[in-house]
Amino acid sequence: MGKDNFSKLIPVGIVTLLVALAVGVFVNARRTEAPAEVRPDIGYAAPPLVYTDDKGGVKPLSDLDGKPVRLEDYRGKVVFINFWATWCPPCKQEMPDIQRIHEKYGDKVKVLAVNATAQDNEEAVRRFVEQFKLTFDVPLDKTDDVTSAYQVRFFPTSFFIDKDGVIREKREGAMNYALMEAGVSKASR
Repeated sequence: MGKDNFSKLIPVGIVTLLVALAVGVFVNARRTEAPAEVRPDIGYAAPPLVYTDDKGGVKPLSDLDGKPVRLEDYRGKVVFINFWATWCPPCKQEMPDIQRIHEKYGDKVKVLAVNATAQDNEEAVRRFVEQFKLTFDVPLDKTDDVTSAYQVRFFPTSFFIDKDGVIREKREGAMNYALMEAGVSKASR
């Protein structure tokens, strides 16, 4: 092979290498596998919404109607989990905006307002839900197991989970509607 032929192959080789690199980066960026490690941090699989009963059995949280709430049932959807209590003023402040998010996104985003019932009162939760006219699911954490698993230090604390069950955003403290929208958007990517 002559020197002229070799110099013509160099640009072709470089272009081929760049195309292969670009395809590899794109394919890697599109991976949707959830990480194996479960941890209440951004980039990790979200902990399940389960507690240990008196006999040592693991059970899902239940909502106000007694229906089990399982995070894995919402795979394929964005999930917005908010940990709150009725006695928490910032929780009261953000609830109307959480309701607006629920109304706007409907089935596309699952809103779960996990009440820290071990630190609250179920009757107070029912009155709160009625007072604020909340129509999203309110799982009751009567043992604090889920609140502890998510390492909630104060109320409210929110997590935005993508369709693969990976936490994409965590917010401690009250949020306004714009911050909730930003969380939903981040988890929707």
